[in-house]
Amino acid sequence: VHIFHYHWPDFNFADSAIVIGACLLMIEIFRPQPEADASA
Repeated sequence: VHIFHYHWPDFNFADSAIVIGACLLMIEIFRPQPEADASA
């Protein structure tokens, strides 16, 4: 990405999105699930 005369590396955005997505996925996988209420 070129903003005026500055070159901003594209990989930073993609790498950040991958890391954030992986962290959110790990949190979702290892988060304890609430128990289902049998009387409902």
